[in-house]
Amino acid sequence: MTITAPNYDREHLRTLNVLCVEDIDFSRESLAYYLQRRCKQVDLAANGKAGLELFRANAYDVVLTDVQMPVMNGLELAREIKALSPGTPVIILTAHSDEETRGQAAEIGVNGYITKPFFPEQVAEEIYRCTTGATAHS
Repeated sequence: MTITAPNYDREHLRTLNVLCVEDIDFSRESLAYYLQRRCKQVDLAANGKAGLELFRANAYDVVLTDVQMPVMNGLELAREIKALSPGTPVIILTAHSDEETRGQAAEIGVNGYITKPFFPEQVAEEIYRCTTGATAHS
């Protein structure tokens, strides 16, 4: 898959504060490197508990989270975030595309769901979609 043109407004991304929660160092740092060049602020956490602490202390426009993590998993984190701030978009980034995980995410009110592996542009497009209400592009 080759993405030739962004399906989102780059200027909009530059206004966003993003929280990225991922326990695998390489994945977290790679995504952060990509997003830090496109978003206003990107904060990182290595588990759901640390992510929740950052969320409580800061204002984020969107949260990206893996599902399987130590201490607190991404679905628990999403549930806590939605309880604190129902309007904050939460996007799941996971290798788990099974119906049970997708169903749990939907029950929580997760706004986006991206299955690994993914291209960074897919994440940017999903952030844009979830923070503007835009429809997905093919």
